[in-house]
Amino acid sequence: MKTHPKIIDRIIDGILQSRTFCIISHIRPDGDCVGSQVGLALALQGLGKRVICWNEDSIPDKYRFLDPDRLIQKPKPGLEFDCVIATDAASLDRVGAVAKCVANRKLFINIDHHESNTR
Repeated sequence: MKTHPKIIDRIIDGILQSRTFCIISHIRPDGDCVGSQVGLALALQGLGKRVICWNEDSIPDKYRFLDPDRLIQKPKPGLEFDCVIATDAASLDRVGAVAKCVANRKLFINIDHHESNTR
């Protein structure tokens, strides 16, 4: 059986040590963007973490069903987070203006499947 990469242990440790999270994703959200944000937010909330989801753009109507509780909101400058997690965004410039709003963070994690991921 193959073991997982050490980066997974570092991500898990970072998540367990953090209390406040902001989950961000790319501009012009699509289904995997919205699903990734909401799924991760629900998992973190299940661990008792405080979670906010931000996206620069509104969710298109056809994907609203993926976020029935309206977890994804417009960014609000001035907040600080223990951990910011970018999902489905190959680089920080893909999140648009949200990048400036999450500059005050202790840890940044990028979870993305695109070949162009800058990490």
